[in-house]
Amino acid sequence: MGDKSEDPTPKRLRESKKKGQVAKSQDVTTAFLFIVAFSILISIGPGLSTDLKILMKEYFQIAVAADLRPDAYHNLGVDLIFRMLGFILPLMGANLVIGAFISYIQVGPLFTMDPLKPDLKKMNPMNKIKQWFSPPILVELAKNLIKMTVVCFLAYQIVRDSMRNLILTVGSHPSNMGGLLSDMISTFTYRAAAVFVVLAAADFAFQKKQHMKGLKMSKDEVKREYKEDEGDPHFKSKRKQLMQELVMNNQMGRVKKATVVVVNPTKIAVAILYDKEKGGVPEIVAKGERLIAEQIRELAKEGGVPIMRNVSLAQALNRLEVGDQVPEELYEAVAEVLNFVYKLGQHRR
Repeated sequence: MGDKSEDPTPKRLRESKKKGQVAKSQDVTTAFLFIVAFSILISIGPGLSTDLKILMKEYFQIAVAADLRPDAYHNLGVDLIFRMLGFILPLMGANLVIGAFISYIQVGPLFTMDPLKPDLKKMNPMNKIKQWFSPPILVELAKNLIKMTVVCFLAYQIVRDSMRNLILTVGSHPSNMGGLLSDMISTFTYRAAAVFVVLAAADFAFQKKQHMKGLKMSKDEVKREYKEDEGDPHFKSKRKQLMQELVMNNQMGRVKKATVVVVNPTKIAVAILYDKEKGGVPEIVAKGERLIAEQIRELAKEGGVPIMRNVSLAQALNRLEVGDQVPEELYEAVAEVLNFVYKLGQHRR
């Protein structure tokens, strides 16, 4: 097979994506979910705190009521569950949408069932044991250790810097302690979010590099794939279309340099180039029918190239290919057109 030193072909990349094998960093999704969740909590925090206080007050008043019936406990429990769901579901919904959006940004539109297909290799316990010590697992372990170390350091740093203020709140009103803890948590979250974003960007670049490395191909594989594509009707059609576009672009660029455009009068247009000073034989530089003929006429008008109507000559020239020289049997007809163009140019001057 040879060394896999060649970049993956577009076909290999498409096949890999169909199988669900894409470059994706879970750390990117986690980082953004962390930021979004915290932002939502910051925005709804004051209102949520007030609602919880009211809720607790209501429940305590009900709990100490003298006429509390046994079935009231069940009703309180159900009511509490639904109220908590009202707090939690918006947060979960936002995280679900953001998670899907971040995944879409990383890999684009992708839906495949290949990863869910049963594979006997996955059920082999020896393969599972080998995976525990595989490079990807070891890399994940190293990343988690780094994140844990960073989080512990940030927490230690914030507690250390706030230690004096914490001591001063001892014996004061509980709201003072609550405000200080809120500031500490906010500072910790902002710093942790910044670190997680940096680590996520680095991990995405690493995952992208590893993914492309895993898809590298040998020169023999590239040659074999190219030969297979050569026989693919879709590939042939696409290649033919690209060649036609290249030829057409080249033609259109030469129309404005032509000496005259012979038309029939709307279906066919043929641009002829002839250098009177150098002599030689007139050459076909562009030709086409219908829409292409219309484009040739428009470009000729823009470039000030004379347009001559000659039905029989246009039909005869259209049978030639771009780059062909005018054959001898058409010399006389083309010469008449060129002479008329030169006389027209002298008359205008």
